[in-house]
Amino acid sequence: MKLTKLISIQVILLLSTTVFAQIEVGFTADTTTTCDNVPIIFTDTTVIPDGLCNNITWEWSFDDGSPISNLQNPEHTYTAPNVYTVRLKIFCDDSLLDDCTRANYITVNDIPTTNILVDRNVYNGAYSLFFDCNFPDTYTYNYKWDFGDNSTATSKKILHTYSHESSYNIELIVNAGKQCRDTTDTTVTVTDTFTFPDIFTPNGDCKNDVFFIKTNGYTIYKFTVMNRWGQVVYTVTAKNITWDGRNTSGLRVPAGTYYYFIKAESGEEQYSKKGYLLLIR
Repeated sequence: MKLTKLISIQVILLLSTTVFAQIEVGFTADTTTTCDNVPIIFTDTTVIPDGLCNNITWEWSFDDGSPISNLQNPEHTYTAPNVYTVRLKIFCDDSLLDDCTRANYITVNDIPTTNILVDRNVYNGAYSLFFDCNFPDTYTYNYKWDFGDNSTATSKKILHTYSHESSYNIELIVNAGKQCRDTTDTTVTVTDTFTFPDIFTPNGDCKNDVFFIKTNGYTIYKFTVMNRWGQVVYTVTAKNITWDGRNTSGLRVPAGTYYYFIKAESGEEQYSKKGYLLLIR
C-alpha cells in the first residue's frame, strides 16, 4: 500500500513539473530604439500549455507613468527621451501565473539634428577632405555618408579623398532608431593644386622645418633632390611630398642650393617640374 502511494505521488509530481516547465512568459518589441512620439508595437510571446487556464489576462507596465495596458499585444508611445524598463504579468484565472521584466529595454532619443563639418587640411592634399558632424547630445547614432562620387561611409568621422577636381554634393543620414532620422547635405568643391616653396630652414625650431609640396593628395609623384654636383641625395615616391633636409640614409645634408625634379607617376594630371631650392640651417 505504501509503495503504491509513493509511486502515485512521484507520478503526480513528474506530471506537474512537466506541465509547468512549458510555461514561458516573454515578449518582443518591433524596435528597442526610437525617438519620442513614435509608436512601438509590443508582442506577447508567452507559451502556456493548452487546458492550463480558462481565462488569460495581461498587465503591461511601461515605466513612464502611463496606465497599465491589458491588451495582449499593445501599442505604446513614449513622449520623453529616456531609457525604459518594460514588464509583462500573465494572469491565469485571476491568479498571477508568471511575469517577465526587461530592464532598460527601450531607449528613446531626441529627434537628431546635425550639420556637416568639413576640414581642408593642406597636409592631406587638395583632394582630401575631413568630414565630421556635431550634435547637441551624446546619444548613439548610425551614420551613412554619401560623398557624391559613388563612395559611402558609416563612421562619424571620415577622411575622404576624391580622384579629380569637381563640385560634389555631400549627404549625411543620421539614424537614431525607428522613424527617427535626420538628413542634411552640403556641396564642396575640390580644386587641384601643385605649388612649391623655394626655401626652407630645417634647424629644429619648428618653423619652416620641412620642404612641403602642396599637391592634390591623390596623384602619386616621384620627387628627386640632387646636390650641385648632380648626385642624388634624396628620392621618394608618394602622394604627399615632404623633405626634412636629410639624405636617404637619414643624415643631415649641408646647407646650400639643391636641384629638384618631380614628376607625376599616376592620375590624370601629367605634372612635371624642376627647379632649385635653398636649404638654410
